Amino acid sequence: KLILLDSLLQECKDNMKYVYTHLRHATRRIYLAVVLSLVTVYFCNLLNEANFCKWYSSVKETSLQAKKSTYGSDRSVYEDRSELIRNICTECKGHGIGSTCKYDSYIKKFDQELIELHFIQDPVTKSMLCYNYKAAVSSWFLYFYNANQDKHRLDRYVENGTKLYNLFKPLGLKKEEILKTSLDNESFTFTVVRHPLDRLLSGYANRILDQSTGQYERHITLMWNHDDNRKYKMGEVPTFKDFLLYISEGGLDMHWRTYWTACSPCIVNYDAVLKLEDGQPGIDFIIEKSGMKTYAKWPEEKQNPSSKKENAYRSVDCDTLEKIYNYYQMDFLLFDYSAKEYLEKQGVECSFLEY
Repeated sequence: KLILLDSLLQECKDNMKYVYTHLRHATRRIYLAVVLSLVTVYFCNLLNEANFCKWYSSVKETSLQAKKSTYGSDRSVYEDRSELIRNICTECKGHGIGSTCKYDSYIKKFDQELIELHFIQDPVTKSMLCYNYKAAVSSWFLYFYNANQDKHRLDRYVENGTKLYNLFKPLGLKKEEILKTSLDNESFTFTVVRHPLDRLLSGYANRILDQSTGQYERHITLMWNHDDNRKYKMGEVPTFKDFLLYISEGGLDMHWRTYWTACSPCIVNYDAVLKLEDGQPGIDFIIEKSGMKTYAKWPEEKQNPSSKKENAYRSVDCDTLEKIYNYYQMDFLLFDYSAKEYLEKQGVECSFLEY
């Protein structure tokens, strides 16, 4: 009996070893098959993107000319701003091969790559907005929400309008959709901006001085470290200068991300550019031209608390201001804003502004 039992045990061990060996080989084969499939999909996606981008580059100029022919002779200042952007992008263009949907500038730091996150589209009118935080984004999110004809679908994401910052999830677009829409004669593509220095002031007032925000929690310690001669106490808020230095040295956040990075104006074709400074007449033009006025009224504006710190730039030295200007330089150029005029109104004079 013992001999028989030992024989059975040995046979079980042999069978288990056989099964284990085959399972190990099968697992390896499955793993290799999965890896090979992923690699194949990756390279297929790269090839598809390259083919699409070559197509987009080849038809972009023709499509733009076709779109411009529909404008007529009574072009608005909002549409003229798009033309200025195209001219500057042409002047600054490098010698990229055009096989990817990127913009290569001869000034390397101004290269552009499309970020899908910043685009939403109204499905009825096909109007597409590239939004920038601290440039009336809450008002435009609310307007797109009110104009939408399928509230039930949207509310799964924005919880009956209480979390409009999630609107990009149901109304967002993929890269190819964004580029195709920007060339579509039936769509209206626009972006909203404000003076870069005023936007920074708003960002500091609303996102750093308010210690309950995610930006305060995320960036506060890093901002403190930019002034070795300044010793902060627990709960103390960084100065406006600290905030600007932090950004100029790479402190990234979507609330102060540059316009040219967020909206890729040298890649995407915009029909119009709205500035916050345009006020209600500019808003009326956009919602009329886009066709969205049919579906919603413009929401009432809230007062911007950043005006309480309108003289903040007087406390910032010229070296820091020059760094922040260089960081946002392409925003000033593409959207025709003047740092000199803005700062002079606050009584600030710096030599770099003369160049």
